[in-house]
Parts: sequence; structure tokens; C-alpha cells
Amino acid sequence: MHKKISINTERKTVMLTNVIVDTFENAMVYVPRYVIPSPSGIKINSKVSIPVVLSNRKRHVANQKTVIAHGKMADMLAKHLNEGKMMSFVCDLDYNIKQYAFGPDCATTVYRETYGYKDEKDKHRTGMSSGEGYRPIFWNKSDHVDGKTWQQILDARRRRVFLPSDERNGKFGFAEVKLPEGDIIILYGN
Repeated sequence: MHKKISINTERKTVMLTNVIVDTFENAMVYVPRYVIPSPSGIKINSKVSIPVVLSNRKRHVANQKTVIAHGKMADMLAKHLNEGKMMSFVCDLDYNIKQYAFGPDCATTVYRETYGYKDEKDKHRTGMSSGEGYRPIFWNKSDHVDGKTWQQILDARRRRVFLPSDERNGKFGFAEVKLPEGDIIILYGN
């Protein structure tokens, strides 16, 4: 699949097709919902910044952009976008996501999450049984116990909400947590 970026100035949109989430060099950053205490108590939605790689086949170079999601979309994407996930986005001209479509995980990501190692040298490690992988070995077989376990893992991931423990750990889903500065009150849960 080729990756492409197209800009429609008439509709004021940017379409990123088949881009890869790239958290290897630049982390995905999540800012939780918060309130700025004041007489009116201004609520600010959660936000996630997602680094993605575009490929320019003509020049044989990779190009990186950062797309941004807000609110419930930010929460959902922070929980589900692992490194190597292929995505398509429709954004405004400032790269704020308006629509998205999930693509497949890249083979390297599936391999690493299933078997817990990066290359053939570390082949003695196994997936969840060693505690190093995220996916059971037969995660993609729905009638296998591993497939059912994988569905339970995904269901639990969907239900997760931002908690004080996420703030302490500095992680929410696959994103690093960055707290806003100043006098604020973090909003936990839904």
C-alpha cells in the first residue's frame, strides 16, 4: 500500500492515507481533561498528539507529521494506537483530526506484541506466557481460547478511563501523559 497526503484547499481539509503511527522517536502525547478554576470554571477537553510517517515514494524519503485529536476521540486513539498501526485521517489544515479509519497493524508490531522480541536473536522469548508480549499467540483465531482472551483484552482497553494511576505512571494507553501547567483540576473518569 502506498501512503499519500492530499490537500483540498476548497474544503480546507488534509487527507492522510495509509500513514503509519510512529512512536519510536517521538512519543504520542496525551493531555487529560481538566478545569481551569475561575469564576466560570473553564473545561478543557483531552488532547492527543500522534506522530505519523508519510512516505514520498518519488523522492524515497519518509516525512513525519503530527496529527491531533480532542475529546473522546483523543481518549480512544490514545488507548488503541500502538506503534506501527496503519491509519487514514481527514484533518483540517492545522492537522486536527475530523475523521479516521483504522488499518492493520504492521507485521513487525504484531510479531513484537505476540512474541515479545524484536528480532530473531531474541527468539527464546514467547508472548504473553512470558509476560513480555501483549497478544496471545493465536490472537487472530476467534474460536481459539487465545482469540477470546484477545477480545477480552480489547474490551477492557475500550472501557478504560483516565485515572490517577495513569497520571502517576505517566502513561495512558499507548501515549505518554503530559499534565498542563498552572492552577488546574484534572478530571478523571468519563
